[in-house]
Amino acid sequence: MNEILLNAEKFSSMASSLRNTVTVEKRVEILTRLENGSSIDDLATEYGVSKRTIRRYKQQSVSLRQLCNDPERARSIRQRGPLYNNTEARLYEWILERRASGNILTTVAIQEKAKAFEQESGNSNFTASQGWISRFKRRYEITGLNKEETDVYQLVRRKFIANFARTLQEENIKEDNIYIMDETNVLWRSFPKMLTKDEQRVEVERAKGKVDHVTVALCTNATGTHKLPLLFVHKYPNPRALKHCKHYLPVVYASERNCSINERIFTQWYIVYFQASVKEFHLREQRKGKVLLLVDHFTQLLIPEQLREDEQFQIIFLPSFIQPMDQALISKCKKFFRKFLLKKAFEFPGGVKEFYPDYDVKDCMDLIAEAWNNIKLTDIRNSWNRLLQFTRLANNEDVTENAANEDRDPIVMYEERLTQWFERCEQAESMIQNNIDFMEETKDSTEAVVENDEIANSTRPAVEEQEMVNTFHNLNTWATSEPDDINLQVKFLIDYYNNTNE
Repeated sequence: MNEILLNAEKFSSMASSLRNTVTVEKRVEILTRLENGSSIDDLATEYGVSKRTIRRYKQQSVSLRQLCNDPERARSIRQRGPLYNNTEARLYEWILERRASGNILTTVAIQEKAKAFEQESGNSNFTASQGWISRFKRRYEITGLNKEETDVYQLVRRKFIANFARTLQEENIKEDNIYIMDETNVLWRSFPKMLTKDEQRVEVERAKGKVDHVTVALCTNATGTHKLPLLFVHKYPNPRALKHCKHYLPVVYASERNCSINERIFTQWYIVYFQASVKEFHLREQRKGKVLLLVDHFTQLLIPEQLREDEQFQIIFLPSFIQPMDQALISKCKKFFRKFLLKKAFEFPGGVKEFYPDYDVKDCMDLIAEAWNNIKLTDIRNSWNRLLQFTRLANNEDVTENAANEDRDPIVMYEERLTQWFERCEQAESMIQNNIDFMEETKDSTEAVVENDEIANSTRPAVEEQEMVNTFHNLNTWATSEPDDINLQVKFLIDYYNNTNE
């Protein structure tokens, strides 16, 4: 099964990444044709929009038809650009003022204030959802809120766990049939400035590609008895490194320009790989029964309704503040990857400097797959303690043998020095996800119907294209001598500008 290859060309009809400008009038036309029997797939192809967008039109059918009665609004189109930037700036300033005056802050209070600011701006439809608040807090590093919110979250968490346990009991679902899938970003070309084995300083060149990342999705069942190969998302459909081995990979390969898991990739993985792999596992181990797949709250935007449940499989969305997979488990897998990466570099006489020029995405796949294989059954089972209330299992590794191996391990000699590198990589990888979430959130918000004629007709002062090109060139040149996290932010800023001006 791990020979399956997902790419941009294959199964392209399952999901569309095309974006188009659609007036209110056209949206109502789409709704009418949908009601007359046209399929979502056909309409998405014809109008150049995604299937998710058409499903959103269906949810907005009443308001769209009301807007269509107004000739001016019927011809209005979506406006590109974030709608909530002013609200976020005002909200952050309000939080700083509250903290400076010693007032108590809770998530609920922040939500209410955000809604109030948006209502003042004329947007009464803004809900300040848990997802929006979570991303806002990550972007502005809002921490240390009052315990009141923790109590609320704990109450909701306990309720979800109780309902989940009841579902398992009522439907007689075995632990082997409960799966979880979570994704993470990996800075696969990041290397530290570190000491070689002979204690000589090595300065690793800051190549532009050093901030390149891939997205990796991990999936396993609750007992750890069925650990699926990783889903690996790279930005190129046919990288040169895979020319002669594309169908013999240790991972399930997919491609997307931003290295993110979109509707097309998730659908292909879920149908072609996940379901088939589980059925094969059941046949081999003589198992049966309904299968649950737990995913994070935001993934529901990627999953069509018809995929969410059938007789044998069901997808369950966790509350926004419950991580699907224990983050310590993901962090452990990435630390394994980085240790294996450096060990491989140390095999070369010239160390990292000699290894780096020939290091490619195939090497990365091999190393991250090896790291996932080194995650033990006990690690996986213990990571489910929060949801399934497992009895924590002891790790029965031979401590003496491990200690002996560590004495021979050149990486262990630099454990303390590498810890900071591990942490910086994970912080930068978290920043990648925050930027992706922000861009997706902005895209969704700008696809909403514009109901304010002043907003719809407003224009921003034009900036000369060459001036922007020169600015970004200078910024990129400056960033090459800065830390990785600064370099990464500049890269995302340039990518965002390019994407919005295509």
